[in-house]
Amino acid sequence: MNLLKKLFGPIFGLLGAIAKLFGLGKKGEFYIELDGNTAAPAAPPTPTKATEPAPTPEPAAAPQPAQAVATAPAEPTPTPVVPSVPYTRFARRRPGANMAAFLNMARQVRPST
Repeated sequence: MNLLKKLFGPIFGLLGAIAKLFGLGKKGEFYIELDGNTAAPAAPPTPTKATEPAPTPEPAAAPQPAQAVATAPAEPTPTPVVPSVPYTRFARRRPGANMAAFLNMARQVRPST
């Protein structure tokens, strides 16, 4: 069964891709057709007189300091590194007292042949 899926799956996938290129297949599945807008058009806005903004005086230039003070860029502090938990030397976790019920059940099950 798995061999048939591997054999015919790519063939049908290729045929489906070719069908999509020519516009065949499911078209309306993902699209919604909207009804026409039956609401009356909005009334045009009434023209209003434009008011001229009052001329604003230009702001006075701020006095510049005599000499700019050079500041050294602050050095970022490194984030403290948390050491990871060392791995155990055992390949797997050994069953403890909480696994006793599971081990008893596993002994009673007949292995499949």
